[in-house]
Amino acid sequence: MEWVQGFLGKHKRLAVFDEIWSSLPPYLGFTSPKKQYRQITMWSGTEIQGVGKVILACFTAAMRRGQDTSRLSLAAQSDLKVAIQAVRALSDFCLIAQYRSHTPKTIKYMSKYLQDFYKYRHVFGEFRASKADYRKAKGASHDLAASQARQSTISNYFQVTARQKTNEAFANR
Repeated sequence: MEWVQGFLGKHKRLAVFDEIWSSLPPYLGFTSPKKQYRQITMWSGTEIQGVGKVILACFTAAMRRGQDTSRLSLAAQSDLKVAIQAVRALSDFCLIAQYRSHTPKTIKYMSKYLQDFYKYRHVFGEFRASKADYRKAKGASHDLAASQARQSTISNYFQVTARQKTNEAFANR
């Protein structure tokens, strides 16, 4: 769901989303979250199912609430409509996918919702890393780890000045 966070952050609505998320009341089949959305690092299966039930409402409310945030531009309002359709389609798909059994009709619904999501997901494209980006990041992470291991080995054998340590830390960052 990082792409939802990216979209909300771009439109300066992330704090509003967190506020709405943490103020959700409990109801049958949904446990009220104890933390803000961004503070949750480990998701249980029950929590993930709960997200599917409320993500559309929280997302829409956060994007449309205007009393404590700046007004959206016309282009942003257009993106908002597409984003809401994408989140709705994905949410509906996930909710139907949780059924214990499926009929040809439910499978048809799931297919339609998935097609709708693919039709509207382009609005989140800038917040999603491509496979090439993942490969580059993994390679850079591996190179950095090797460099740091090499540097720590060298540091153990030789006296390194504070300036050299600062330069190495800057290069690693």
